[in-house]
Amino acid sequence: MKDAEKGKFDVVLTKSLSRWARDTVDSITLVRRLKSYGICLMTVDDNYNSFQDDALRIAGSPRVAGCMPAVGDAG
Repeated sequence: MKDAEKGKFDVVLTKSLSRWARDTVDSITLVRRLKSYGICLMTVDDNYNSFQDDALRIAGSPRVAGCMPAVGDAG
C-alpha cells in the first residue's frame, strides 16, 4: 500500500476476486483505499473493474461468497 500511496502504479490486475482477498470486509476496504489513491482493481475471471463497479459487488461474488462459511456454521 505504500507504493500505492506514492502513485507508483495505476492498476492492480488479478485472476479473480477470490485471489484478491479471502475476507469480504478486507477486500472492500482495500478496493476503496486503492480507489482513493486513483488506482483501479481489475479481475480477469470476474470481469470486475473498481472504477466501473461498486465495491459492494465483491460481497455478492460467488467466488468470494464460496470462501465464507454459511450463516450459523460453527466454522
